[in-house]
Amino acid sequence: MTWILSSVEHHLVLNPRPYKIATIVWNYLNKVYNQDNTTRHFQLEYEMANFTQESLSIEEYFSGF
Repeated sequence: MTWILSSVEHHLVLNPRPYKIATIVWNYLNKVYNQDNTTRHFQLEYEMANFTQESLSIEEYFSGF
């Protein structure tokens, strides 16, 4: 519990204080502040699948990833 509270930004610590069990605090913070990045994940996979070397050097091509 101490690790969670000391790792979270101070303005966020006020909300989970009523909870006494670390698992409940962790689940609360995950539910409130977790972001679903499904769209971004799809976009990155799409860009990787369609990335071509074309006129890039091999170094430029691999650094593109």
